[in-house]
Amino acid sequence: MTGSELLGVGLIVLSAMVLMKSVSNVKVNYMPSTPLKKTTHSERLSAHGGLAGYIKFLYDLYHSQQVQSELVFWTPDRIKAEIKKSADAMRIPPEVLYGIIKHESGLRPVGIYADSVEKAVQANSSAFGVGQIVSKTFDSISPYVDFDHWDLWRPDRGVLAAAVLLRILYDKYGDTETVLRKYAGTLQGGQRLLSYIQAHGPEVA
Repeated sequence: MTGSELLGVGLIVLSAMVLMKSVSNVKVNYMPSTPLKKTTHSERLSAHGGLAGYIKFLYDLYHSQQVQSELVFWTPDRIKAEIKKSADAMRIPPEVLYGIIKHESGLRPVGIYADSVEKAVQANSSAFGVGQIVSKTFDSISPYVDFDHWDLWRPDRGVLAAAVLLRILYDKYGDTETVLRKYAGTLQGGQRLLSYIQAHGPEVA
């Protein structure tokens, strides 16, 4: 291995160490100033005849003319600015928040199922927003934001929800490796997120 290759490996390892330690023991007051009565996961499903009905509702909303006309103004640069803003507010590394969002959704509110509600229904996936947060998980975020799960089509709200979730996970687990595993839901998913963040996180700068 050449000297430059060794340097590259060293930088990757150092980057991982920084990500894992940079938010330890940080406590943030992220309660909203204007709490709002919101629905629960079970209420959302009940209102739409079950999970499949709720997923279809989300996709109908996303594809509505009003939403699509507003999304035109949400350029990648504008979303990056929101990521930096929310990361700063939640005291989390912006490269972690950006890497998760880009990996999970490609900066699109409906992620990998953008053009196929059928696939989303088959996968039982209510993941919504650029952070791809499912309805049930949103219940843990709900007390700290002034919008509901179906509002995550707006990138600024999707970014903030993901940032709040990360803050909750950091406060509970402390290190980035565990936080990513919990966000992804599996050990392998967390490892993929960490690798992706190391490769793409700096793009937010």
